[in-house]
Amino acid sequence: MNLFKIVLNYNELKPGTFFILDDEPYEVLEFGFMRMQQRKPVAQ
Repeated sequence: MNLFKIVLNYNELKPGTFFILDDEPYEVLEFGFMRMQQRKPVAQ
């Protein structure tokens, strides 16, 4: 069995994206993006 790990950036988590976490499939339903003054962007 071939196992490999792919790391997703927060900007790749768009609605409709599927991924597996702890051997369970998940689908991104919604994603929020917020940028504060003088700080790094934050994913919600």
